Amino acid sequence: MVEQKKAATGADDSDVDAGKMPLMAHLMELRSRLMWALAGIFLAFIGCWFVVDPIYNFLTQPLADALAGHEAAG
Repeated sequence: MVEQKKAATGADDSDVDAGKMPLMAHLMELRSRLMWALAGIFLAFIGCWFVVDPIYNFLTQPLADALAGHEAAG
């Protein structure tokens, strides 16, 4: 039964042992990934900053249409 699970997942004991890292290595990898994530969010923010008006108009247009229709009907 265990061998069937290993065959299905493709993992064996050497793969599991190779994936073990000390705590500090995990923390360093986490820090690196968080920095890359923050850099990506920052770049997306800067990119959106320059096109904020078209984005805002696109998002508010359905509300403006609904309010205009509501005022005309009532």
